[in-house]
Amino acid sequence: MKSQEDDPHPPLVPEWYAIPADTIAMVQAASQNHRPIIAVGTTVVRALETWSYTRKPSGWTTHLVTPKTPPQHVTGLHDNFTSHLWLLYAFVGVEAVRTAYREASARGYHWHEFGDIL
Repeated sequence: MKSQEDDPHPPLVPEWYAIPADTIAMVQAASQNHRPIIAVGTTVVRALETWSYTRKPSGWTTHLVTPKTPPQHVTGLHDNFTSHLWLLYAFVGVEAVRTAYREASARGYHWHEFGDIL
C-alpha cells in the first residue's frame, strides 16, 4: 500500500476561516516578543499560516502544510491519509511521526485519540 508521504498530491479541501481581531492582536504580540505561536488543530494552523501571508482575517484557504510547504509562523499539532498527517510530517519529519505512532500504538492508543495531543 502506498503511504501518504509518497503521494505527491495529498487531498486538498478548501476551508473557510475567520480569525477574531483579538486573536490577531495576540499573535502579533507573540511574534513581536519572539514567543512561540502554538496552534491546535489543522484548520487553525492553515488559517494562521494563510493570514500570515495574506493578512486577510477571513476567507477560504487552500494552503496545505506539508514537508514541502512547512509552517513558517506557528507551531502546531493528527489519521493516516489525511492532511493531518502531512502537518505532523512538516513539523517533526516522517521518521519522528512513525516512531511516535508506533510507541502510542504499543501503549494502546488509537490513531485519532492521540493525534491531537502529541
